[in-house]
Amino acid sequence: MAIDWLPVINVEGKQPLGFKYRDVSNELTLYYGERNENAQIIKGEDMIYQKTAKPIQTGDMIIGYLHFITTFTREELIAKNTDIKVFFKDATRKLYEVTYDKNVSIKRMHPEHTPGVKTKTISVQKKQRQGRRKH
Repeated sequence: MAIDWLPVINVEGKQPLGFKYRDVSNELTLYYGERNENAQIIKGEDMIYQKTAKPIQTGDMIIGYLHFITTFTREELIAKNTDIKVFFKDATRKLYEVTYDKNVSIKRMHPEHTPGVKTKTISVQKKQRQGRRKH
């Protein structure tokens, strides 16, 4: 079991910010691309706090997502001196700290499938404009 999830972002020259996770109960659609032409659908069951709400077998690896909103820009988040850390506790209240490797994950242009989650990437159909018919 893992509890008390807390992501913390340290951007150079700014106060560190901690965020409470945002609940995703059913689905969350994240759009990306230059014109939001693609999307990633994240299911509530793929959220890490849902997957770790029950005891975890010793040695098991659990993969899931945390969703939070920040006021930092993308450039600030991928800057060399920015640290993204996640803190959580186990059932015995022991505190753990995980540093997010932004050089591997944040720089990707498009989300990739993550083994262990049901989330998938989809293409979003553009709305076609209907022209006026001349009579």
